[in-house]
Amino acid sequence: MEVIYRSTRSNGAPVTASQAILKGLSDDGGLFVPDHIPTLDKSLKELAGMTYQQVAYEVMKNEPYFTAEHRRQLVNVLNMKILYRNKKMFVCNMIENYVEQYASFIMERCENIVFPDIDEFVGEELDGL
Repeated sequence: MEVIYRSTRSNGAPVTASQAILKGLSDDGGLFVPDHIPTLDKSLKELAGMTYQQVAYEVMKNEPYFTAEHRRQLVNVLNMKILYRNKKMFVCNMIENYVEQYASFIMERCENIVFPDIDEFVGEELDGL
């Protein structure tokens, strides 16, 4: 089933993943959030042992609109460095920061959502930026 994305600020028209990616933010300035979380073919334990780039690939690889070339481009984009909040960082780390903010947003509003505890997660330092 295709994931549909809606704004966090209104109940406006839903958009597809590709539309949400292209727009970045909804017309009302809200974040796009999925209507459901798709099932992955990797366990949380397996995902915890992967780099952020590998996790992003696992999440996106089964989307019907992604071709092999799209997957290669996604990996390349995740490995690019950009200026974000006056710091040079990898796109994947900027996304990770966004996901952490989104998780905090969800946790504040949804008391019954349980996020898994991941033991021994080690983030990577970005040297030489």
